[in-house]
Amino acid sequence: MKKASIVLLVIFTFSCKGIPEPITYGDYFVTNNTMDHLIIQAQETWTNNFVPLLNNKIDPGNKTHIYTFVEGSGGHVKPSNAFSGFSVYANSVATENLIYTGVLNEDWIYEGISNEGHLIYNLTIEQLMK
Repeated sequence: MKKASIVLLVIFTFSCKGIPEPITYGDYFVTNNTMDHLIIQAQETWTNNFVPLLNNKIDPGNKTHIYTFVEGSGGHVKPSNAFSGFSVYANSVATENLIYTGVLNEDWIYEGISNEGHLIYNLTIEQLMK
């Protein structure tokens, strides 16, 4: 009987504490393979408000870290979980300068894990023929 009580006490103790949900980080980069200066705008999934990006302007030929996403509910950190809208403009924000829009996970290439344990995703914007 004493053994059964100890087992129940251990089970009860662990079930009360619960298991913490995993926290996953995703670092998003944009590579600018154009001759234009790129301007990035992103809207967050939960509110549709514009996201304060780490960098929203990318010079030609640069790969730039634009955002770090934290997922604490066990979900994935691919861009579709962070953004409801994502747009890239050439040189200035104007409809005629829009060169990429959407949140398609398949456009973002998984590049591995950073030294900090963050999953790295990169979107490459190529030169368009005008």
